Amino acid sequence: MNINKRFNKSLSGKKLASIHTYAPHQRKLEKLIGITLKKYFRKFTGQNINIIEIGTGAGLTSKIILDIDRRIHLESVDNEPNG
Repeated sequence: MNINKRFNKSLSGKKLASIHTYAPHQRKLEKLIGITLKKYFRKFTGQNINIIEIGTGAGLTSKIILDIDRRIHLESVDNEPNG
């Protein structure tokens, strides 16, 4: 399933607000992950980038990772049915 469709399906606006309320550091963490990976992946010009994410959860970090670079292929694993 397309990550944007899955992300929107699994996270309602209310649930997303709840995550950021109970984990206020989440936005800072998402931003830091995006900045760090973007800098790192600049080294890999012309190559596909394969990432395995373990513990996908609601998909917040997955979306950040996929938005960084079109060459990224993300395999996600989670033991939760909606993860």
